[in-house]
Amino acid sequence: MDDIDYKEFALESTFSFAYNSNRSLSLVDMVIRQMLADERLNISHLISFNQGDFQDICTRRNIQILSD
Repeated sequence: MDDIDYKEFALESTFSFAYNSNRSLSLVDMVIRQMLADERLNISHLISFNQGDFQDICTRRNIQILSD
């Protein structure tokens, strides 16, 4: 799947997320967050060394995070 549909929204979200949550995420992490939040995608697992950046979305969508 191409991530072009997520890039523009992720760019806008990167700045608003940093402003509203007092923490920053990379543009790549925001694209991944958008894809994880997209209920049209069948995602059951995510491998990440930084669980905190994705935990909220993964919990909501019942996506298991694998790390370490």
